[in-house]
Amino acid sequence: MSNREAITGRTSAAGTKRDARALVTQVIGIGVGLFLGGAGVLKLFDFAKFASYYADAGQPRWVFFGSGVIEVLAGVAMLVPRTRLYAAWSLLGMIFLICWKPWSVHEMFFLVPQIVAITLLIVLVWLMGSRRGTAGLDDVGTGVEARADLPRRN
Repeated sequence: MSNREAITGRTSAAGTKRDARALVTQVIGIGVGLFLGGAGVLKLFDFAKFASYYADAGQPRWVFFGSGVIEVLAGVAMLVPRTRLYAAWSLLGMIFLICWKPWSVHEMFFLVPQIVAITLLIVLVWLMGSRRGTAGLDDVGTGVEARADLPRRN
């Protein structure tokens, strides 16, 4: 096997890995964005059902409405690849700083999708952050341009 064949084999394997990572990132981003965006819409338009959970946790009403607005805005931003990482960090920040106590007093059937959403947000941040921070490191010396999976800025 020549060097050129070895390099081509490595670059196609790296390309396949990037494609799979991009697909997983898209699926998680869109899925979590739709779920949490929908949760925000429900909070804002059908708030009587959910407001009691926040009141039971001792949270003021502005926390309830503020979290609904953040969920809607960040849910929409999760659908756009350029803003997905920032939206994921915003949602994680909101969940852990503002809404942790109301989430912890719900019945179990509420906790399961919320824990899944938090886990998927953490995986999404890890996938997107590790892709940007280490892109091209596996391809040192193979002729593959570092950060080739990121969009080019002109």
